[in-house]
Amino acid sequence: MKSLLIGAAALALASSAANAGIVGTTVTLNYLFPDFGTVFGSTDVTVATNPTMLACSRGGPGVCSAFAENALFTITDNSFTVSEDAGSSYTAAAFNGIEYVDSGVHISGVTLTTNLPGLTSADVGFSPNAVWYNAQGLDFTNASYFVTLTITTVPELSTWAMLALGFAGLGFAGYRTSRRSASVAS
Repeated sequence: MKSLLIGAAALALASSAANAGIVGTTVTLNYLFPDFGTVFGSTDVTVATNPTMLACSRGGPGVCSAFAENALFTITDNSFTVSEDAGSSYTAAAFNGIEYVDSGVHISGVTLTTNLPGLTSADVGFSPNAVWYNAQGLDFTNASYFVTLTITTVPELSTWAMLALGFAGLGFAGYRTSRRSASVAS
């Protein structure tokens, strides 16, 4: 019984750690312009709630300094959204867009959802701890837009170890139960 409880507890802990996501981490929001290597404006946001929001007044401080219209960042446990009021466009440059960096996660994939005309999944990229989109030259003068990047994360090595420990505990509990049943049947 003890092995069964240890295995179940390890599985529950591993499952909750695997789904921990972004909440509890600090995300850096970078506005990259005129190329991918140049940070035009940057702001660190501690993601304490799901969702966490950062409102940007046009030309505000940090990452907000690059916005020509009012904008809003919304960060959930597994996604980042930026929305901006109608009235402007992204300047044509080698890169003009947003990068979200979180060293506390390991990103294995990203999905794009948007209503910004011309922005496609080819304009989106990711690394193990960052996702970004390049909207260079895209126009939103007639309508507000949103860009949502939903991430897929990979559990950390310690999570895999807990998962293995949980399965081993469950396997051992099953083995002991089957041995007990066999000796009672004899």
